[in-house]
Amino acid sequence: MDYRKHRPWILSFAAIAFVIVAFWYARPVEAPSHKQPTNTPAPKTNNDNTPPTISPAPGNDDVGSVKQPGPSDHVEAESLDSQEIPEAADKPKYSDLSNENLVGRINAGIDESDYGLVRSAFTELQGRGDDGIVQALALCQVFIEKYGYGELVEGSDFSSWGGAEAYLAMFSPKLIRYGLLEGDNSLAAMAFGQELWRCPGFADADRIELAGEVLNRNEARDQAAVIKHTAAYSLMHLPSSESASWARKFLETKPNEDYWQVRHSCVWILARSGNEEDWSFIAEVARKDPNPRVRDTAQFHLKARDVTTPGLYVMALDPDGSAAAAGVKVGDTVQSAGGKPVEWTEDLSGLETPIGLVLIRDGRTIEVTIDAPGHGISGMHVPPAFYR
Repeated sequence: MDYRKHRPWILSFAAIAFVIVAFWYARPVEAPSHKQPTNTPAPKTNNDNTPPTISPAPGNDDVGSVKQPGPSDHVEAESLDSQEIPEAADKPKYSDLSNENLVGRINAGIDESDYGLVRSAFTELQGRGDDGIVQALALCQVFIEKYGYGELVEGSDFSSWGGAEAYLAMFSPKLIRYGLLEGDNSLAAMAFGQELWRCPGFADADRIELAGEVLNRNEARDQAAVIKHTAAYSLMHLPSSESASWARKFLETKPNEDYWQVRHSCVWILARSGNEEDWSFIAEVARKDPNPRVRDTAQFHLKARDVTTPGLYVMALDPDGSAAAAGVKVGDTVQSAGGKPVEWTEDLSGLETPIGLVLIRDGRTIEVTIDAPGHGISGMHVPPAFYR
């Protein structure tokens, strides 16, 4: 065959073949599919509003669940050589210390007046389960003896802690509840009971319930009467129908002479928070309680129920005293003596005669003058319970 004769046709076919191959390689290529394989489980949505987690694929026993990073987990890109692995944000500061060593660290901080260390370490100790709470309660003895607790120790100064509220915030609700209901540290129980009405971390309803439980539980600890008395003190600061119910429940139990001061405080709670039925109960206490001091305070509340002005309510009067001679009567409220406010009987002591008294009687203001010593007034201050 004479190829020279067909050379033009051969060149044409070669050119066409070249163009076809060129178009083949230049065609658009479809991106590979990222569809998830059927054997890989989809991300699960958690019920606690945390980011989804991806479970391991079946058969990969050595692959754990991977938590998707949240906004707080972001780390700025940098070289692997210079990048430091961040410590977990929720890792306790003293996680490498045992409870015993942590207690030692707290004691050292107390000795060195390192308030920041004491606060952080004591807070962490309370977060270490039941054992941590027990050891924290034992430390409360040291805290209270050194720093006081609220109003328990006269002259307590909490300025180094940032104030009394900041100091009280170190004692967690769990520690306070344990100290009041289960622990054997009587000093801590008394302190917690007295300051429960303002301890941070509680709602008022929870404070009232806890104080009521302490007030009415069978108490076998040392200083049981004082512990109950401090619980009643907190209920007085939390006036409500629930506080009155707890106080009445205690008053309805068989009187125990060791608890007369507690009964005394419960009358105050009823007077401050109670309804008409509770006032009838106070009248019954005034007639029947075996302790004369409890009867006296019940009678005082009944007489002073309608007093609206602060001062010294005259409970009794020596008929031969200079106050009676000047015209003072039982049921009067002494507002001032010699121009100075009066709340207690002691406020009338040491004043030189003549003494000008300002009295409130049946809503009217009366002025009298005591001309001689020996006024003979016996009274009780009118408390906030009666401010209407």
